[in-house]
Amino acid sequence: MAGLKLNHVCKVYDGKVKAVSDVCINIKDKEFVVLVGPSGCGKSTTLRMIAGLEDISSGDIFIGDRRVNLLEPKDRNIAMVFQNYALFPNMSVADNISFGLRMQGVDKEIIKEKVETIAEMLGLSDYLKAKPANLSGGQRQRVALGRAIVREPDVFLLDEPLSNLDAKLRAKMRAELSALHRKLGTTFIYVTHDQVEAMTMGDRIVVMKDGVVMQSGSPRQLFNHPANKFTAGFIGTPQMNFFDCTVSRDENGAEVDAGFVKFNLSKQQLAKLKVAVGESVKATLGIRPEHISVGESQEGFAEVLTELVSVEDLGPKSLIHLLSRIDEKEIEFTGYGSSDVYYNDGELSAYINTDLINLFDAETENTLLPEIPEYVEIGATIKNGTLYVFNGSVKLPSALESLKDGDITLRVSTEAIIPGKDFSGVVEMRENVEDGKLCFVNAQGAVLFAIGDYEDNCTFSLDLSKVVFVNGEEIVDSIPNESLIDFRFERVKEEENGKKVKKHYAVFGDARVETFFDFNTKMYRLGKKIFENQFKLGIRLNTVRPAREDEVYPTICASLEGICDFEGKKFMKLKVADTIFYMEGECEREFLVVALDFDHMAVYDTEGNLLFD
Repeated sequence: MAGLKLNHVCKVYDGKVKAVSDVCINIKDKEFVVLVGPSGCGKSTTLRMIAGLEDISSGDIFIGDRRVNLLEPKDRNIAMVFQNYALFPNMSVADNISFGLRMQGVDKEIIKEKVETIAEMLGLSDYLKAKPANLSGGQRQRVALGRAIVREPDVFLLDEPLSNLDAKLRAKMRAELSALHRKLGTTFIYVTHDQVEAMTMGDRIVVMKDGVVMQSGSPRQLFNHPANKFTAGFIGTPQMNFFDCTVSRDENGAEVDAGFVKFNLSKQQLAKLKVAVGESVKATLGIRPEHISVGESQEGFAEVLTELVSVEDLGPKSLIHLLSRIDEKEIEFTGYGSSDVYYNDGELSAYINTDLINLFDAETENTLLPEIPEYVEIGATIKNGTLYVFNGSVKLPSALESLKDGDITLRVSTEAIIPGKDFSGVVEMRENVEDGKLCFVNAQGAVLFAIGDYEDNCTFSLDLSKVVFVNGEEIVDSIPNESLIDFRFERVKEEENGKKVKKHYAVFGDARVETFFDFNTKMYRLGKKIFENQFKLGIRLNTVRPAREDEVYPTICASLEGICDFEGKKFMKLKVADTIFYMEGECEREFLVVALDFDHMAVYDTEGNLLFD
């Protein structure tokens, strides 16, 4: 069994149409991941690239530890189940299931044993001699699954396999597929446009739009904490209600004004709100129908006077369509009420649970209330190589010696807060999140977010390698993960064993490094002027290391400019063609030959725009 990783995968047709753009997905072994989105969003193209049925334009695909970019589909040990079943009509169920094994020349007794076992698992034992024409849609789908299972693949790929079934059979097959996944313990990647299938089957959902991943997370995470307006509207039935609003923040709190309703954000929401004190921004208020109660007074909820439009009786509850009038403007939305109540035409009261609302920036459509804030900005002071922040101080490592004395801003993420004794704080609130407990830590008036089981009166430390230092508008690098170095791409003819051969080089100032097939292929995809233009190569910490005697990667000679220590590790500061980059480790030599893993380096244009990764 194996997990799967897509690293900055792109698909461009005819050099113009970008079907998939910079997709990064890390799928764990045995995980059931659903790719979901509207037609044309790139989900099936992504699945076909994983299968090897489509070439990728750039990026890398790994199945387990194997990079499979150039492997044929038959060599990837995957199995794919298609929307139209793709069964052989002239073959029996048994022959359809065993077809792949027979093509591989597997022993007949082994095939018979495997087919019988899988048929029993899928409830097909009584149909092994039947032809596909004599089976129902659900049975045909199970035959297609059996043909995939019998190969014992590392990864199952399923491309909208239930879309041809009726609603009742789809519901049954959803349950059967989920049970089958648990029984097999194999990685499943499932493509669908049906968000109900995604919510009920997936361990994790990847929402796509226009070839871009909009959000990835568990069904509950996407439902409760959508990262953007598109995900909020796509996930959930009936759809989330959206309203134009204004969010104003001052020293006392923040107010949301949507015209027909006005309320203040809670302390918990205020801590996460991405609106600065003194700002008033245009936003979109998102409220799910499940969080609007009609007719029944709810303490602490915001009351709205509405008119009844229509009622849909759903059995346990009724979906109620409502209308509010503000300054001659009609605002329609939906909420839920009791099915035991008869709602008369006329005025009704609706009650909104303001603790469960969503806010999205009107321009970017990204959330203003993230589940876990990306970072919190904190003011700090540096003096004589010591960082003073909160109610304590820490000595700066040599990697940060370039930071000058004075005030500085720290961007502190949840990953930067670690157990320790350097600073103290008070946990004011806790919230359940996917990774455990999100603690709201008050440290000298600054609210930080930490993941873990922190006590009410807690102590903590900062992982400075995860802290971003900002001086004015300039971000100060410590040990950057990536350094950009200027290079030209050259093609030359050289004599080798008495023959003229073409070779390709990356040229850094006076230094030349031979490049190989994968990198050259990606460069050729950039167009005809690759030998005329200048580029930048992104040298990352994990793509450079000391060269070995039997080195297979291209090498280059770099001068050693110094040794830095950072968070318990040593890093060498190296220089090539007037560009500084870093490599973990230490040595005493003045010059060092290093190996460059070109297959995993990014290339940028001269303005720093990513061309491929």
